[in-house]
Amino acid sequence: MKGHEGGARGKSGRVFVAVVLGVSTVVLLSSVAGGKEVLRKVLSANSLWISLAFLNALGIISVDALRIALLSSGCDKKLSFWDGMKASIYGFYTSAITPFASGGQPFQIYYLTRIGLKVERSSMIVGVKFISSFTISVIWGLFAIVKYGEKIASIHYIGKLMYLGVAATLVFYAFFLSLVVSSRFGRWFLSLPVVVIPLAFLLKKNKEDIYSIVRDKVDAYKHMLVFVWRHSRVNLLLTFLLSFLMVTMILSGPYIALQAVGGNLPFFEGLSLTAAMSMIFYFIPTPGASGGVEGVFYLVFSKMLSSNLAASSLIVWRFFSYHLSLLLGIILGSGYMIRGDTDG
Repeated sequence: MKGHEGGARGKSGRVFVAVVLGVSTVVLLSSVAGGKEVLRKVLSANSLWISLAFLNALGIISVDALRIALLSSGCDKKLSFWDGMKASIYGFYTSAITPFASGGQPFQIYYLTRIGLKVERSSMIVGVKFISSFTISVIWGLFAIVKYGEKIASIHYIGKLMYLGVAATLVFYAFFLSLVVSSRFGRWFLSLPVVVIPLAFLLKKNKEDIYSIVRDKVDAYKHMLVFVWRHSRVNLLLTFLLSFLMVTMILSGPYIALQAVGGNLPFFEGLSLTAAMSMIFYFIPTPGASGGVEGVFYLVFSKMLSSNLAASSLIVWRFFSYHLSLLLGIILGSGYMIRGDTDG
């Protein structure tokens, strides 16, 4: 019972910090942009585009759930669409309350093992989802630089950072892909003293045990990827197609929000600007990148449109892309906290 209470307090604290950072940044930016005009635009937002923003947010979760259910078809337990929905909501929620938005994938692995999958299979599902989404995000980021590079570079304060973010993301993507594809490279890197010594300290194991664990885990993960490739190539292809749809929906969020408050920006321009600025989000250390995301959004879109349009669209976009995930996660997780269910 104390463990549940301690975990609840910890999560509540992270949610509080994330919400305070995000809301205070939005309030500050809205005040600078003209508070009354910003509020007027939000309250008079087009109901059709608001509905589309809501459907887009639910669609992102639903597509992610389809990916989870699809990738589980070759596993020891076939997950239902509702299992995938819960895993997806928990993933987005945990990302929203952890530094660098980094907790979603580890928690999804944990949750999938709780509902009956082996840890290797859970890791495979989450890993394939991550690789496919990351690949599509990188492709959109490159498209943004090629198509709208001059416009991005002209954005004061943040344009060069967007270029740097795309470059850093490309380097990380190449490294991560090498880590996954080559088990030899993975064993070599994960056995380096700079990696093993901190792991040994954190896990309270000796270095020899860490070397053994690393070798076994990398080999098991490689085996699972090969297994999926050999037996479920159609599922892998479908996963990449669903990932393309999901990432495109995510990147379309700001465009929909702009349309809702009367902004007028070409679809691909809005999507591309979002793709480029999202590369910076990976490196913002606050829970869910809260605070930094709002600032970057405002600087980018106030350059393209008026400051009050940027601020009002920010409120709409951030609610459906972030606060809705918090709300759904809290609602879904309340059953676990109250009843102590093993599967939420």
